[in-house]
Amino acid sequence: MDSSLSSCLKGALVAAGVCLGMSQLECASTQAIVGPSPSTKPPEVEPEHSELALLGDRVRVLEESLPLLACGPELRALIRDARQLCSNKAASGASAAARVSTECNEKDMKVALVTAEKDLETKSIGQKLLSVLRHEVVYPRADGKIATKREDRIKTLARERLLPSTRFLMIAGGSDATQRMDAVRARLMEYGVKETEVVMDGDKENTVQRFEKPWNLRLRVPLQQLPLVDRPVPPAEARDIERAVFVFRTDCL
Repeated sequence: MDSSLSSCLKGALVAAGVCLGMSQLECASTQAIVGPSPSTKPPEVEPEHSELALLGDRVRVLEESLPLLACGPELRALIRDARQLCSNKAASGASAAARVSTECNEKDMKVALVTAEKDLETKSIGQKLLSVLRHEVVYPRADGKIATKREDRIKTLARERLLPSTRFLMIAGGSDATQRMDAVRARLMEYGVKETEVVMDGDKENTVQRFEKPWNLRLRVPLQQLPLVDRPVPPAEARDIERAVFVFRTDCL
């Protein structure tokens, strides 16, 4: 007897033997446990590649739309103006090192800030930024150390998933603003944020900058108007808003 036929016959006899003396429902349940006979073909699985591709397209469209929703035209205009001002200023630097370290200061940005406050109908661009953008406020000490709670929050910020349009903008004022912003930037890079990064935009590779030129200016947000989580906590942090470094995650194009 053909071996395949013999196997089929044995499978049928086993199933029939198991079902002897059982009801139809019990027999069906037992056969489900015993399993199908060798001749039974497994059900065909539909390919999922097309569904995954469609889902990927939808995610990509959503990611491309998020920057438009997060910033709005007025904030995008301010950030673009600041970027242009800093680029123009950096281009006239005497050396590569000078161009890299160039900051935007209040004098350079005065007109752009006034325009943004008018367009956004606010008297404080600082409060507007704090209300609409993902951010953390850090209070580095003179030696660059940061309170443990702030370290944890900066680490979380750095390790969040980044979009192709994501950049980090640091703002601080005061005589040592540059050193404080450098300390916070170093923490972000320590926790995984890269200076530049190659990202996939559809089928293309793009190199993106992850840091805006820092803004060396005072946001002039009163301490009492800061959210509680953003206020300094003595004694680990000096109760002085002038020590603050505001770190904004921007997803503006």
